Amino acid sequence: MHYKQVAALKNARSVTERIFTREDQGQNHCQIGNLGLALDVMVEWIEEITIETENQGS
Repeated sequence: MHYKQVAALKNARSVTERIFTREDQGQNHCQIGNLGLALDVMVEWIEEITIETENQGS
């Protein structure tokens, strides 16, 4: 299902995907088993996008 959802985003400027696994204890719905990891990944993504956006304005 994940790959179908990503493939459906044909008109997105960019898509970042991540599958949380049993190995990192994030496999449960909404990564409930490892919320810290999920939040770290989201914050890192926001920081990367912010830097890219700022660099495009230069």
